[in-house]
Amino acid sequence: MLAVRSNFSKFGAIILLSAFCAVAMYSCDGGSGGGGGTQKVTVGAQGRISVDVSANPETIAPGEDFSLLVNVTNHYSMALSIRLTVSCPEYFSCPDIDRGPRDGYTVYSHESKSLRFTVSSQVNTPAGRHTFSVTGTRFDAAPGFEPKADSAVVEVGPIDSNEAPVATITSHADQSEVSSRTIVIKGSASDPDGVRRLEINGHPATSNDGFSTWRAKLPLDSGLNSFTVLTTDEHNNSNMEAARLTVYNTLIYLSHPIDIKVDEVRQQLLVTDFEIGALIAFDLESGAARIVSGPGFPDDTVPFVRPGRLAVDSAGGRAWVLDNAYEGLIAIDLITGKRTRVPDSKKDNALIITSKGSFADRPYHLPRDMIFNPGGNNVLVVIQIINPLMKQQPPDYRIQTNRVIAIDPISGQRSIFADEHTPDDSHPVYTLNQIVYDTTSNRIIATTKDSSTGIYEINPVTGERSVFVKGSGMNPEDLELDPGNPRVLFLSRQIGAMDLVTGERSTLWESDFLYQARRLAVDSLNNRALLLFFNNNHIGAVDLGTGEESILSSGK
Repeated sequence: MLAVRSNFSKFGAIILLSAFCAVAMYSCDGGSGGGGGTQKVTVGAQGRISVDVSANPETIAPGEDFSLLVNVTNHYSMALSIRLTVSCPEYFSCPDIDRGPRDGYTVYSHESKSLRFTVSSQVNTPAGRHTFSVTGTRFDAAPGFEPKADSAVVEVGPIDSNEAPVATITSHADQSEVSSRTIVIKGSASDPDGVRRLEINGHPATSNDGFSTWRAKLPLDSGLNSFTVLTTDEHNNSNMEAARLTVYNTLIYLSHPIDIKVDEVRQQLLVTDFEIGALIAFDLESGAARIVSGPGFPDDTVPFVRPGRLAVDSAGGRAWVLDNAYEGLIAIDLITGKRTRVPDSKKDNALIITSKGSFADRPYHLPRDMIFNPGGNNVLVVIQIINPLMKQQPPDYRIQTNRVIAIDPISGQRSIFADEHTPDDSHPVYTLNQIVYDTTSNRIIATTKDSSTGIYEINPVTGERSVFVKGSGMNPEDLELDPGNPRVLFLSRQIGAMDLVTGERSTLWESDFLYQARRLAVDSLNNRALLLFFNNNHIGAVDLGTGEESILSSGK
C-alpha cells in the first residue's frame, strides 16, 4: 500500500517503484488504466517506459486540494523498478512519498500501475495555470532506458471577477513597414486592480506610471515580424493576447550567406542566404538590398529550402540556385523573381551534384563551384567526390576526385562534362576545383587542388582540355572573371590576378581584412572586388585601384 504524507515542499518529491525482476507472465496487482495526461507520451525505440499524468479536478480555488493521477506503463519485456520524480511549482505542497517495501512497486512487462497523490495549494496561491510534471526513470538508470515525462495543468481561479488588463499599441499601425534592426513599441494599458506586468514576445516592457504608458525595444528580423502583448493584473488575471502587431522590415541583413555573383546587366550583387531561404540583391551603387526571390516573393509554389551555390546568366535575366534539400536546381527569373524547379534527370551516383547527407555505401558529393556556361548553354557544377569505402578499394583507387556535371537548364538533362576520363584520358585531372567562363576567348579556365598540375583551359562545348599554365598551379577559395580587363581574379587570403593572355600572376592586395573571405565577385563598373565572409556574414569590398576596404552589408 502506498502511504502519502502531506508535507509542504517546493523542491518536489521522489516516488520509488522498487521491486524484483520478473518475466512477462506474472500479473500486476496495480492493473491498467488511469486518466490521460495533457500530453501523449510517445514510446520510441528507446522508450521502455511511459508516464501519463492528469489532475482531478483541473480547476480549484486558492487553498483547495486536488489529486494528481499518475499512470506508469512498462513497455519492456521484463518487469522493472521505476523511480518517479514529481515537480511542483511554488505555492503548492508536493506529497512526501513513503517508498514502501523494496518489492512493493514492481511494474510488470507490458502492464501499467496507477498512483494517486494529493496536492495542496496555499490560500495565497496566485490565480492562473500551474504545471505539475512527473518524470519516470528506471531505478538503476540502465543504458537504453530514457527518462519519460508528462505534465498536468491546474487552473487556480481568480480571487476577483475582474477581467485581465487591456492594452493598446500606439506607436505603429498594424501591417506597417519599418527599416531598422530594432523597433521601439509603445502603448498604453489599464486595469481596475492595477497592471502588474506587461511583456511583448517575452520581453518585459518598461513604464514610469504603472503601465498607463509603456515602451519596449526589441530586435527585428528581415521581412515579417509579429509581436504579442501579454498583460497581468495585481490579482494575476492574465491576457495572453492583449494586443498584437505585425510589421514588415524592409531592411535586409544576411544570416547565413552561401554564394555571391554579380548581375552586370542590372548592376546588382546576388546573394543566396541559407537561413533566410532567399536570393537577395544589393544595388552596386547605393547598397540598398531587396529580396529578388524568397518566402512570399513572388509566391511559395516552389520554395527555397536550403539554397546554396549560385550561377547567373545576366544577359538572359536568369539565375540558378543549387538547393541541397532535394539535390537539384531552381531557376529564378531575375525580373519577376518567379522560381521554377529544373527537372531532375540523374540516372545514377555519377550524376549526383550534391548529397543530402553522408552515405556509408556510396560516394558523398560536395559542390565546389557552379557557373553558367554560355558556350554550351548549360550550368556546370564542380563536385568533390569522397568515397568512405577507401579500405575496400584497390590500392590505385583515388580516394578523392572531382568531376564537372553539365545540366541543361530547360530539360534538366545531366551529363559528365569533365573528369579524369572525360572526354578522354589525354589530360587526366583528378582535382578540378574552381572554374570561370572567359567571355573574350570562349573558353573555361579551371584551377586544380593539386598545384603541380597547372591551370587548364576547357572547350565549353566538347569539354576537351589543354594546359594553359604548366605546373605551379593554384588552389584559390574562389575565381572570377574581371570583365573590364583581360584577366581573372582569384581569392586565396589575398586578391590576385592572372593574365588571360600570358598566364602571368600577380598579387593585387594582401591584408588581414581578406583572411576570412571565402567568396569573390567582381564589380567592374566600380573597379572593386566584392567579398563574402563566412565568419561574420559580412559582404566587404576592396577598391582594386587604391586598396580601400569597406563593408557593403553587415551580417545578422
